[in-house]
Amino acid sequence: MSSSVTPGPEGASGVSGGSTRILVVCSMKSGSTHVAKVLSLYFGVEQVFPQDYWGNREQNLIPAQIEECLDRPFVTQMHVRPHVSNIDAIRRYGLSVVYIWRNLGDVIVSFDDHIRLDDHRNPVCYIDDRDHYLALPQQHRYRYLIRNAVPWYIAFYLSWRRALPTVAGIKTSYEDMVAEPRAFFTRIIEGLGEEIEPERLGSILQLKHSDTRFNRGVVGRSIDLLSEENKGLLEDLLLGHFEDLSELWLELPWRGETDAARAPISSQSLLQELARCPYNRDHGEVTATAPYLRIEITGDDFFFVVPATVFAAQEGRSARLKLVVRGQIGSIFTLYWHGEGEDFSEDRAIYRPYDGHGCARTVEFPLGDVRGHPTSFRLDCFNGDQGSGIGEILEFVKLEA
Repeated sequence: MSSSVTPGPEGASGVSGGSTRILVVCSMKSGSTHVAKVLSLYFGVEQVFPQDYWGNREQNLIPAQIEECLDRPFVTQMHVRPHVSNIDAIRRYGLSVVYIWRNLGDVIVSFDDHIRLDDHRNPVCYIDDRDHYLALPQQHRYRYLIRNAVPWYIAFYLSWRRALPTVAGIKTSYEDMVAEPRAFFTRIIEGLGEEIEPERLGSILQLKHSDTRFNRGVVGRSIDLLSEENKGLLEDLLLGHFEDLSELWLELPWRGETDAARAPISSQSLLQELARCPYNRDHGEVTATAPYLRIEITGDDFFFVVPATVFAAQEGRSARLKLVVRGQIGSIFTLYWHGEGEDFSEDRAIYRPYDGHGCARTVEFPLGDVRGHPTSFRLDCFNGDQGSGIGEILEFVKLEA
């Protein structure tokens, strides 16, 4: 194990760290070394590295190495996942958890930089022959990382999504750090139960830290660097996962860039078509605001009526209707259909639960379950026994068939 002492600016001893033991848990290329450095400077405590090996091995909290640090306050930073033994160690040693996440599009670009410019050995994605990897064209390297590194990131995200509340962790993001560094670190420091000293924090943030591998400090590099094919590959990996990863899809930098600036809603075919479809105006209001459809539900019977041709099979379409929607209330979405001379009825319907909580969620209807020869569909929002959704604001983020 190695450690280094990091005094504050101009030799200042720092604010009282008390018994502070801070664990920065982070996916690779999320700015975590920079965060740990700033926190160690602010509190005037050691930045320790309780690992006896850096390379391909998964990083875990090893009791013998953690216990060597327990005689003083410290900050440590690790790409650690919340396995049972790690959660036990967090509780046993009284570690305060600061969790950092970064959007996966930019992670891919930064990870490739790391392999090219720093080291190919890492616990996330195995690179057997670095020279062979470097000889690949750029987009081939990105494609390799999407296919082979992103599954680790998804596991990291999902496992900490479940575990973070159990250890009262502080959830942060790389994007927030870049946008408002002072507010970012203020939130962490106050979340650790310490009073903020604005002047001290400001002086630390003005320092240049050459040993933190804080590469560019830019959000959105992947917008221009990832090919459209690789963007689609990453999106499909997220939206096709059996767990709901819509939040990770929604935060991809090009979602806002391409939908709002490069491809406004008028050019998004299915959302455009849905915006033109009749809906029950007595129970809601629809506004097309790129890149979303905004729906204000004012009654208990809001629905769209959609001609069958809108969802009809076409080249490049799958046999499913996938709606990415963001809202707060949990309830039900229903897709009804009828044929010539028929009415909408309960025996021609597909029900799908929805649990928003402010996150983007995927609601998926298998169109293979649609029987007969439909001439029209009806998409009902929040109708059913679980709740009417009155007063809810929905954002339809993406619609695919």
